[in-house]
Amino acid sequence: MRTHHPARRLRARRPLSIAAALATTAAALTITGSLGAPAVADPVSAASGTAPLQTCTAAQVRASERHWMFGNSAGIDFGVAGDTATAVKVPGATVEGSTVVTDTTGNLLFWSNGSSIFNRDNQVMPNGSGLLINASATQTVAAFPSITNPGTYFVVTTTGASEVGGDGQLYYSEVDLSLDGGLGAVTSVKNVPLGGSTDGSEALTAVPNATGDGFWVLSTKADAPEILAFEFDGDGPVSGTPVVSTLSTANGNQYGTLNISKDLTQVVQQTGSSTGRSQIRVLDVDGASGVLTERFSWDLPTGSGTGNNGYSADFSPEGDYVYATKIFGGARLYRYELEGASTSAEVEATGENIAAIGNGGQVRRAPDGRMYVANRGAAALGVVETPDAASPAFTANGFPLVAGTVNGWGLPQTVTGCPKPPNPPVVEVEGPAEGEVYFEGQEVPASYSCTSPDSTITSCEGTVPNGEGIDTSTPGQHEFSVTGTDDKGLTTTTKVTYKVVATVGLCRGTPLSLLNLTPGTANGPTSPCASDSRKVLRINERLTTNPSLLGGLLNPLLRNTVSTGVLTGTTTKGAGLAAATATVDDASVSLPGLLTLDVSGVHSEVRSQLRSCTAADVAGSSHIATLTLNGKKIVVGDKPLTIPLVVGSLSLNQQVRTGNTVTQRAIFLDLPGNLLDIAIGESTAGVVCGS
Repeated sequence: MRTHHPARRLRARRPLSIAAALATTAAALTITGSLGAPAVADPVSAASGTAPLQTCTAAQVRASERHWMFGNSAGIDFGVAGDTATAVKVPGATVEGSTVVTDTTGNLLFWSNGSSIFNRDNQVMPNGSGLLINASATQTVAAFPSITNPGTYFVVTTTGASEVGGDGQLYYSEVDLSLDGGLGAVTSVKNVPLGGSTDGSEALTAVPNATGDGFWVLSTKADAPEILAFEFDGDGPVSGTPVVSTLSTANGNQYGTLNISKDLTQVVQQTGSSTGRSQIRVLDVDGASGVLTERFSWDLPTGSGTGNNGYSADFSPEGDYVYATKIFGGARLYRYELEGASTSAEVEATGENIAAIGNGGQVRRAPDGRMYVANRGAAALGVVETPDAASPAFTANGFPLVAGTVNGWGLPQTVTGCPKPPNPPVVEVEGPAEGEVYFEGQEVPASYSCTSPDSTITSCEGTVPNGEGIDTSTPGQHEFSVTGTDDKGLTTTTKVTYKVVATVGLCRGTPLSLLNLTPGTANGPTSPCASDSRKVLRINERLTTNPSLLGGLLNPLLRNTVSTGVLTGTTTKGAGLAAATATVDDASVSLPGLLTLDVSGVHSEVRSQLRSCTAADVAGSSHIATLTLNGKKIVVGDKPLTIPLVVGSLSLNQQVRTGNTVTQRAIFLDLPGNLLDIAIGESTAGVVCGS
C-alpha cells in the first residue's frame, strides 16, 4: 500500500518465508565468477542508430495488447481488434506492476503480477510462484519471447524499489508453453540473477533488437546518470554485462517507468527522487547496440496543486505527446507536446496540467486509441478520450471496473513489438526437378538438402532417401516431397511434381537384306523396339528379277548368287535404351559381269541410350574381318570405305544418323532400284520420349 510521506512512500510487502527463500535459492541457477565491468557506450546521434525491428501490422499490435490484468482482480478485454473495452474480473492481485503476454491473434498466453506467473486459465503455473521481486516496484516485471525457441518466454523481475534506496537485483526466469499440456510451466531456469546487485530499479521493460532475433532488457540505475541494456538472444542473456547509456543528469531513487513508443524507436522515462524532483526524458533507441540517446529532458512542475512525486510517463498513441502522472499531495495528470519541438525547453513549455486523478497511479496508452489512468483504490480508471487531439478530453472515473475489483497503482506492460519469427528450415530439391519430364524407367537419384540459419536440422526426409532413385516406373504425373525439421520443432515441406513418359523406340538387327528378304532379322521392321534374338544357319539364294533390268546385265540369272554361313540378329530394349546387332559368319555374292564378293567375320552394332528426354547417347560401329572383291583382297576392318562399281557402288562400314536413330551397315551394295540393294550386317536403333 502506498501512503503519503514527505520523503518516501511506505508500502506493505508480503515477507518471504525462510523456507520459501531457501527453496527458491536452491531451484535457481547460479552464476559464478565476476560479470565484469559494464560496457559503457558512447552516445550516438539518433540518425546513426538502427531502430528496433518492428515487423507486426497495426492490427497485430492491437491484438497483442488485448488483455490487461492489474490492481485487485481488475482487468480489461479490448477485443481482438482492440477497438472495444470490456471490464473483466481476474483472479489474483497486483500491488503495482504486472505484465500480460498475448499473441498476435488475441489469445492470452500467460500473465504475471511479478511474484507468480498465471497460465491462460488464470491458474498459477507449475513452479510459477516465488519469483524474486519487490512488489512495490512500478514496473515489477517484464516478459518477452525467445525468437529461436518458439513457445519459450523470458520473464524478468526486479527487487529495486524506493523502500530499499531505489536499487536492487534483476532476475530472469523461463516459461515453456509446451509444458503442462500446453498451458505452460516455469522451467528450472528460475530466479537467475541478471547483472549486478544494484542494476535493478523500479523501471523495467524490454524492446526488440534491430534484427528481430533478440531483445534488450532496459533498467535504470538509481542515483546514477545511467540506463542499462541487457542483451538477450533466444537462449537467454548474451553476456550478463549491460550496455550503459550515459544521461545528462542522475536518475532518482524513487518511482519510475520506461515505456516504448508505438514505432519502437523511442523510450520515455520517468524518474523521481526523494528530494521531490521528478524528471521526464525522451530517448532514441539503437536496436543494434542497445544504446539510448537522450533527445529531450525536463522536470515536472513542483509547488501547490502539482502533486508530490512523479510516478509514470507514456507516449500518446501517435507519439505526438507525452503523458505523465504524479502521486500524493493531490495527484495530477500532465501532458507535453513533442511534435515540432527541437529543444527540451520547448517541450517543457507546452506542459498542461490536465486534471486531478485522485490518489493517482500509472498512465498507459491502450489499443483502443485512448489513455487510461490508474487511481489507487478506486473502482474506475480515468480515461483520456482523445490523447492526440488539441483538447484531450479527460474523464475521471471514465471506465468503471467490474464490481468488487479496484485499481492498484499500476497498469500492465504487454510484449513490445512483433519481432520477426524464427526462420523455418530451408528445403532445396535438386532432383527431381520441378516440372521435369523423365522417361519410363529412367534412373534419377533423389537429391535434396535441408538447412537452417537459426537452428539445427534434426531430420530431412524425402519420399525416398537422398541418393536413391525416384519412382519412374509408371507413366503419368508424380509428386516428390521433402520435409525438414529443426530442433525448435519448426518444419518445412517442399513438394515438386514431375512427369514420366513412355519411350518410343525402334531396333532391328538384320544380318542380310536382299529382294525384300531379311533372314535372321531380330524384331521385324514394323515392330516397336523389343528384345529379340534370331539365327539362321545358312542361306543359298537365287536372284530372280526382270530380264531386261540393267540392260540384261544380270541376264541370264544364275543360281547361288548369294550364299552365307550363320546369320545372327539381336535387339535389346531397356529403360530409354534401344540397341541392335547383326552378325554374318561368312557370305559370298556373285553377280557375273559386275562383281564377286567374299567376306567373313561381318558384325555391326548400334545403341541409342537416352540420358534425358532432351539428350541421348547414340553410337554405331561395324567390322569386316576379311573381304575379297573380284578376286582381290582388301583390308577393311572398321574403316568406312566406298568403292565405285560399273553400276552403283559398294559402301563399307557405312553409318547413317538421324536424331536419336542410327543405322550401321557393314556392307551395302547400292544398285539401281531399291529392290536390288543388298545389305550384309545392318543394325538400326533409335529411341525418343513419348508425349
